[in-house]
Amino acid sequence: MENLRNSILTCLVERAPNSLTAENLFGLLPDTDHHALRKELDSMVADKVIVERKHARRPDYLLPSYDGLPVREHIAIGGVKVPRLLANDTPRPEDLNIFFEVLARRMLQIEAEAERKENEKLKAYWANIVTLFGAFIGVFALITGFLKTVPLGADATFKSVLILSTAQVLPLAIMLGAFVWLLRVIFK
Repeated sequence: MENLRNSILTCLVERAPNSLTAENLFGLLPDTDHHALRKELDSMVADKVIVERKHARRPDYLLPSYDGLPVREHIAIGGVKVPRLLANDTPRPEDLNIFFEVLARRMLQIEAEAERKENEKLKAYWANIVTLFGAFIGVFALITGFLKTVPLGADATFKSVLILSTAQVLPLAIMLGAFVWLLRVIFK
């Protein structure tokens, strides 16, 4: 429980001087058990480590004193600093507008970057396919260029033509099969 207590205190210090609700803490500490967090918050309130403020909808928690603690005044989103809303601040409409504009701009940057990476992968994929087809055609042309046809006699039977044709095509089939197997091993 000491680890959970330290995590809660860290969250409160990082967000000084703003208070946090239990729901905020669940969002910041996603691997925490709901019941354990509530129990630890009650224990910290009883030990006067934190202060609970009761509200109509839900209580919030804050440190008894924020003296000497650093206060972050900005949030950085995509390299742009946006003012934080601090306790007792009145949100200025333009602060929220800027926040949403920066967030939208950052989302567009991420989308464009993902699209660029997808296009690069697609180009690489098609380049591999073209290379494979080119290699296949090259090997096929090489093999067929060296094949010499054997003349058939007028008295050839079906069985002798079948054996002779198989003898001519079998090396080609074996070499193409070996080539396809090699490509599969290389590009798998």
